[in-house]
Amino acid sequence: MTIFYSDDLLICDDNGLTIFKYYFPFGAEKFIPWKDIRKYETQKLSLLDGKFRIWGAFGNKWFHLDLMRPRKQSYIVLDTNHWMKPAVTPNDLTAFLSVLKSHCDSL
Repeated sequence: MTIFYSDDLLICDDNGLTIFKYYFPFGAEKFIPWKDIRKYETQKLSLLDGKFRIWGAFGNKWFHLDLMRPRKQSYIVLDTNHWMKPAVTPNDLTAFLSVLKSHCDSL
């Protein structure tokens, strides 16, 4: 298996994206196959849009546990055809977006 991106919260490999510390309160991981990502969007973190949401829901977005989120500038919302959309904050936004672009090329 080839790993295209990895940090302490996310791994992108041949099969899809694994988000660690996703489910509250136990921190189980969530796996999303590449084919399930219909589109993605980068958004700016702000006081009104989840900057201090360490874990859980904010509107229709679900943020995985990330204690460093208040220090980050942007996040990515993944559309997986569900009302609640995963919102991720990779440590290296540019590298993560590059992997998304190469694996979700139909978007």
